[in-house]
Amino acid sequence: MGIYFSISSLIFLFIFIIIFFSKDNSKNIETKIYSILLILTFIGTSLDILGYAFYKNDVNPYALIYQVLVRGMLVYYISWAELFFIYAYSISEKKFIKIKNIYFVILYILFVLIACTLPLRFGTNNNTIYPLGASVNFTYFIAAVSLTFSVILAFVNIKQILVRKYTPMFLIFPMLLVLIVIQNVLPELFLINFSLTIVIVVMYFTIENPDLKIIEELKKNRSLTSK
Repeated sequence: MGIYFSISSLIFLFIFIIIFFSKDNSKNIETKIYSILLILTFIGTSLDILGYAFYKNDVNPYALIYQVLVRGMLVYYISWAELFFIYAYSISEKKFIKIKNIYFVILYILFVLIACTLPLRFGTNNNTIYPLGASVNFTYFIAAVSLTFSVILAFVNIKQILVRKYTPMFLIFPMLLVLIVIQNVLPELFLINFSLTIVIVVMYFTIENPDLKIIEELKKNRSLTSK
Protein backbone atom coordinates (compact mmCIF):
# COMPACT_ATOMS: atom_id res chain seq x y z
CA MET A 1 0.00 0.00 0.00
CA GLY A 2 2.79 2.40 0.90
CA ILE A 3 4.30 2.29 -2.58
CA TYR A 4 1.22 4.09 -3.95
CA PHE A 5 2.21 7.18 -1.93
CA SER A 6 5.59 7.18 -3.66
CA ILE A 7 4.06 6.66 -7.11
CA SER A 8 1.60 9.51 -6.51
CA SER A 9 4.47 11.72 -5.34
CA LEU A 10 6.48 10.93 -8.47
CA ILE A 11 3.56 11.95 -10.70
CA PHE A 12 3.07 15.25 -8.83
CA LEU A 13 6.80 15.99 -8.95
CA PHE A 14 6.94 15.29 -12.68
CA ILE A 15 4.08 17.73 -13.25
CA PHE A 16 5.75 20.44 -11.17
CA ILE A 17 9.08 19.92 -12.94
CA ILE A 18 7.35 20.55 -16.27
CA ILE A 19 5.53 23.61 -14.91
CA PHE A 20 8.58 25.11 -13.21
CA PHE A 21 11.10 24.62 -16.01
CA SER A 22 8.70 25.48 -18.84
CA LYS A 23 8.61 29.16 -17.89
CA ASP A 24 11.23 31.81 -17.21
CA ASN A 25 12.07 32.17 -13.53
CA SER A 26 13.93 34.82 -11.60
CA LYS A 27 17.62 33.98 -11.42
CA ASN A 28 18.08 34.18 -7.66
CA ILE A 29 19.22 31.89 -4.88
CA GLU A 30 15.63 30.95 -4.00
CA THR A 31 14.71 29.59 -7.40
CA LYS A 32 18.10 27.90 -7.84
CA ILE A 33 17.79 25.99 -4.56
CA TYR A 34 14.16 25.17 -5.29
CA SER A 35 15.03 23.77 -8.72
CA ILE A 36 17.70 21.53 -7.17
CA LEU A 37 15.31 20.37 -4.42
CA LEU A 38 12.65 19.65 -7.03
CA ILE A 39 14.97 17.46 -9.12
CA LEU A 40 16.48 15.87 -6.00
CA THR A 41 13.07 14.89 -4.62
CA PHE A 42 12.14 13.38 -7.98
CA ILE A 43 15.34 11.30 -7.98
CA GLY A 44 14.90 10.25 -4.34
CA THR A 45 11.30 9.16 -4.93
CA SER A 46 12.41 7.22 -8.01
CA LEU A 47 15.03 5.42 -5.91
CA ASP A 48 12.33 4.63 -3.36
CA ILE A 49 10.20 2.97 -6.03
CA LEU A 50 13.24 1.18 -7.47
CA GLY A 51 14.03 -0.26 -4.03
CA TYR A 52 10.49 -1.59 -3.78
CA ALA A 53 10.87 -3.18 -7.23
CA PHE A 54 14.11 -4.87 -6.11
CA TYR A 55 12.38 -6.21 -3.02
CA LYS A 56 9.43 -7.57 -5.02
CA ASN A 57 11.87 -9.31 -7.37
CA ASP A 58 13.64 -10.99 -4.41
CA VAL A 59 16.92 -9.11 -4.75
CA ASN A 60 19.09 -9.91 -1.73
CA PRO A 61 19.22 -6.77 0.49
CA TYR A 62 22.90 -7.47 1.16
CA ALA A 63 23.70 -7.62 -2.54
CA LEU A 64 25.96 -4.81 -3.80
CA ILE A 65 23.27 -3.20 -6.00
CA TYR A 66 20.82 -3.04 -3.09
CA GLN A 67 23.48 -1.67 -0.75
CA VAL A 68 24.36 1.06 -3.26
CA LEU A 69 20.67 1.92 -3.61
CA VAL A 70 20.10 2.22 0.14
CA ARG A 71 23.29 4.23 0.69
CA GLY A 72 22.15 6.48 -2.15
CA MET A 73 18.85 7.04 -0.34
CA LEU A 74 20.72 8.03 2.83
CA VAL A 75 22.83 10.51 0.84
CA TYR A 76 19.59 11.82 -0.68
CA TYR A 77 18.04 12.49 2.75
CA ILE A 78 21.15 14.30 3.96
CA SER A 79 21.34 16.34 0.74
CA TRP A 80 17.67 17.31 0.98
CA ALA A 81 17.92 18.39 4.61
CA GLU A 82 21.11 20.39 4.02
CA LEU A 83 19.68 22.13 0.96
CA PHE A 84 16.50 22.95 2.84
CA PHE A 85 18.56 24.52 5.61
CA ILE A 86 20.52 26.55 3.04
CA TYR A 87 17.18 27.71 1.59
CA ALA A 88 16.02 28.80 5.06
CA TYR A 89 19.36 30.53 5.61
CA SER A 90 19.27 32.28 2.23
CA ILE A 91 15.91 33.97 2.91
CA SER A 92 16.81 34.91 6.49
CA GLU A 93 18.36 38.01 7.99
CA LYS A 94 22.11 37.29 8.14
CA LYS A 95 22.91 39.47 11.16
CA PHE A 96 22.01 36.63 13.54
CA ILE A 97 24.26 34.03 11.96
CA LYS A 98 26.91 34.23 9.23
CA ILE A 99 28.15 31.03 7.63
CA LYS A 100 30.65 30.83 4.79
CA ASN A 101 29.67 28.59 1.86
CA ILE A 102 32.80 26.48 2.29
CA TYR A 103 31.55 25.35 5.71
CA PHE A 104 28.37 24.00 4.14
CA VAL A 105 30.43 22.04 1.62
CA ILE A 106 32.83 20.62 4.23
CA LEU A 107 30.02 19.54 6.56
CA TYR A 108 28.06 18.00 3.71
CA ILE A 109 31.02 15.93 2.49
CA LEU A 110 31.74 14.81 6.07
CA PHE A 111 28.13 13.79 6.68
CA VAL A 112 27.96 11.83 3.41
CA LEU A 113 31.20 9.97 4.15
CA ILE A 114 30.01 9.00 7.63
CA ALA A 115 26.60 7.84 6.34
CA CYS A 116 28.28 5.73 3.66
CA THR A 117 30.73 4.01 6.04
CA LEU A 118 28.68 3.30 9.19
CA PRO A 119 27.12 -0.19 9.55
CA LEU A 120 23.86 -0.93 7.78
CA ARG A 121 21.44 -3.80 8.34
CA PHE A 122 17.85 -4.62 7.43
CA GLY A 123 14.65 -5.48 9.26
CA THR A 124 11.36 -6.92 8.06
CA ASN A 125 7.77 -6.21 9.04
CA ASN A 126 4.51 -7.10 7.28
CA ASN A 127 6.36 -8.42 4.23
CA THR A 128 8.33 -5.16 3.98
CA ILE A 129 12.08 -4.69 4.31
CA TYR A 130 13.58 -1.47 5.65
CA PRO A 131 17.13 -0.30 6.55
CA LEU A 132 18.38 -0.09 10.13
CA GLY A 133 21.65 0.48 11.93
CA ALA A 134 24.08 3.26 12.80
CA SER A 135 24.15 4.63 9.25
CA VAL A 136 20.37 5.13 9.20
CA ASN A 137 20.31 6.58 12.73
CA PHE A 138 23.07 9.04 11.84
CA THR A 139 21.25 10.12 8.66
CA TYR A 140 17.97 10.72 10.49
CA PHE A 141 19.81 12.63 13.22
CA ILE A 142 21.54 14.96 10.75
CA ALA A 143 18.30 15.49 8.85
CA ALA A 144 16.39 16.23 12.07
CA VAL A 145 19.04 18.72 13.25
CA SER A 146 19.14 20.50 9.88
CA LEU A 147 15.36 20.80 9.67
CA THR A 148 15.12 21.91 13.29
CA PHE A 149 17.61 24.72 12.65
CA SER A 150 15.58 25.68 9.58
CA VAL A 151 12.50 26.13 11.77
CA ILE A 152 14.55 28.09 14.34
CA LEU A 153 15.75 30.44 11.58
CA ALA A 154 12.14 30.93 10.56
CA PHE A 155 11.08 31.90 14.08
CA VAL A 156 14.08 34.19 14.63
CA ASN A 157 13.57 36.02 11.33
CA ILE A 158 9.80 35.97 11.10
CA LYS A 159 9.57 39.78 11.41
CA GLN A 160 12.23 40.41 8.76
CA ILE A 161 10.51 38.75 5.81
CA LEU A 162 7.10 37.76 4.50
CA VAL A 163 5.62 34.97 6.62
CA ARG A 164 4.53 33.02 3.55
CA LYS A 165 8.17 32.35 2.64
CA TYR A 166 8.56 30.46 5.90
CA THR A 167 5.47 28.33 5.40
CA PRO A 168 7.49 25.23 4.33
CA MET A 169 9.55 25.44 7.55
CA PHE A 170 6.45 25.66 9.75
CA LEU A 171 4.82 22.88 7.74
CA ILE A 172 7.63 20.36 7.79
CA PHE A 173 8.23 20.22 11.55
CA PRO A 174 4.77 19.03 12.72
CA MET A 175 4.52 16.86 9.62
CA LEU A 176 7.74 15.05 10.53
CA LEU A 177 6.57 14.53 14.10
CA VAL A 178 3.39 12.87 12.83
CA LEU A 179 5.44 10.95 10.27
CA ILE A 180 7.75 9.51 12.94
CA VAL A 181 4.79 8.18 14.92
CA ILE A 182 3.09 6.65 11.87
CA GLN A 183 6.34 5.22 10.50
CA ASN A 184 7.09 3.49 13.81
CA VAL A 185 3.63 1.93 13.90
CA LEU A 186 3.45 1.14 10.17
CA PRO A 187 7.02 0.96 8.80
CA GLU A 188 5.75 -0.53 5.54
CA LEU A 189 4.33 2.88 4.56
CA PHE A 190 6.63 4.98 2.37
CA LEU A 191 5.68 8.36 3.79
CA ILE A 192 8.95 10.28 3.88
CA ASN A 193 9.09 11.19 0.20
CA PHE A 194 5.34 11.80 0.18
CA SER A 195 5.83 14.38 2.96
CA LEU A 196 8.79 15.98 1.19
CA THR A 197 6.69 16.23 -1.96
CA ILE A 198 4.02 18.17 -0.04
CA VAL A 199 6.73 20.59 1.15
CA ILE A 200 8.02 20.97 -2.43
CA VAL A 201 4.51 21.77 -3.67
CA VAL A 202 4.02 24.38 -0.92
CA MET A 203 7.42 25.91 -1.67
CA TYR A 204 6.42 26.42 -5.29
CA PHE A 205 3.75 28.88 -4.14
CA THR A 206 6.00 30.64 -1.62
CA ILE A 207 9.14 31.27 -3.68
CA GLU A 208 9.40 34.55 -5.54
CA ASN A 209 6.84 34.79 -8.33
CA PRO A 210 8.72 36.02 -11.43
CA ASP A 211 5.50 37.12 -13.13
CA LEU A 212 4.52 39.32 -10.20
CA LYS A 213 8.03 40.73 -10.11
CA ILE A 214 7.83 41.71 -13.78
CA ILE A 215 4.43 43.36 -13.24
CA GLU A 216 5.80 45.30 -10.29
CA GLU A 217 8.77 46.49 -12.36
CA LEU A 218 6.42 47.64 -15.13
CA LYS A 219 4.36 49.61 -12.62
CA LYS A 220 7.50 51.31 -11.30
CA ASN A 221 8.64 52.18 -14.82
CA ARG A 222 5.25 53.64 -15.68
CA SER A 223 5.30 55.73 -12.52
CA LEU A 224 8.78 57.05 -13.31
CA THR A 225 7.78 57.76 -16.91
CA SER A 226 4.68 59.73 -15.87
CA LYS A 227 6.76 61.80 -13.45
